[in-house]
Parts: sequence; C-alpha cells; structure tokens
Amino acid sequence: MRIAIASDDGQTVACHTGRYPYLIICEIAGGKVRRVDLRPNPAAAPASATNGEARISPLSYNYPTPDAPTSAIADCQALVTGAFGARLPFDLRDRTIAVYVCATTSPEQAAQDFAAGRLAPVSQADARGDHSVTC
Repeated sequence: MRIAIASDDGQTVACHTGRYPYLIICEIAGGKVRRVDLRPNPAAAPASATNGEARISPLSYNYPTPDAPTSAIADCQALVTGAFGARLPFDLRDRTIAVYVCATTSPEQAAQDFAAGRLAPVSQADARGDHSVTC
C-alpha cells in the first residue's frame, strides 16, 4: 500500500493541506515503512504568486487542471496530513483516497502510526474540516 504525506518542506508533515508544496510517498508492506519518493504538489501556487507563502488551490478549483492535486497521488490509497479543509475528504473520497490526520510533524512517525493502525480515517462527520492544528 502507498500513502502520501502532505509536507511543507519534504522534512515535516504539513499543518494544513491548503499549504503544502510537497508529497512524501511511502510504501507500507508487512508493517514496514519505506520512503519511496518526494513529489512536488502539482497544484501548488508559487510563493511569488501569494506574497511569499506557497499555497495550493483547493482540489476542485481547477488549478492548474481539475485533477492536478490528485494526479500526484493517484497511486496512493491514503493522504496523511496535520489538518484539512472541509472539502478535502469529499474530493478524495470520490477518487478512493482516504484522509488521515496525524498529531506529529515527523513524516516517519506519521507513516509508522498509519502502518500500525493508530490513525483513523476521517469520517464524513469530521468532514466539516479540522483546522485546530497550529504549527
């Protein structure tokens, strides 16, 4: 199974999926985690376009194409993040990618927690968006 971890810098878990320029891709097999790739988020707006802060356009806003954010994780079954907006679980559910929230900034720990079953998928009841994490 492959999972994508939203990342601000390729080294930490993103605090919010609306601001991540990278995706850390991990392969999980037999309870073991292996980091396999660091991908740019194709929906990330350049920092120069947002007053120095890298941001992505929401998944359904057609930037740069409608499937740009999910095309980078089409081979993944889950997205792990620190927090998320209200539409993310719905947008990814339609593409059979589950959303999980972790409490760590370490991608390695987040992947281990996922592999060990310590992270629960976001339910439709939670899909109002969890913006409680502050980094």
